[in-house]
Amino acid sequence: MRAAIRMELSGVKNELINRVFDEVLKRLKQLSDDEYEQLFERWLADVGEGGGEIVVNERDLKRLSGGMLDRINSSLKEEDRFTLCSEPQEMAGGFILRRKGFEIDMRLESMLQSLREEILPEVAERLFGEVNEE
Repeated sequence: MRAAIRMELSGVKNELINRVFDEVLKRLKQLSDDEYEQLFERWLADVGEGGGEIVVNERDLKRLSGGMLDRINSSLKEEDRFTLCSEPQEMAGGFILRRKGFEIDMRLESMLQSLREEILPEVAERLFGEVNEE
């Protein structure tokens, strides 16, 4: 009986944590174009020098085609500039950076999953007053 209650409680806690991360994703999707551009520029800086082709979703393809990528590229050296793949891909946001021989996954869902794994104990502590070692 106690094991069943613990499992049920654990399920409820995991659902609450999932809701927190779903809300974060929802809020990221609702950022204004200016806020999103600043965030996108930081993500591109995180992948380092070397440029490459950026693959994005349909919404971001419109944003980037509308001058956002030109503004970002204007502050970069020629060899560090980015090009835009004209074919959108299904993703919540962020991008996949293609370089010769490899890709860097900077999709929102991937970044949030990595963040979730990194901070899950802290989130559980703040929500429930205990460490949740998933």
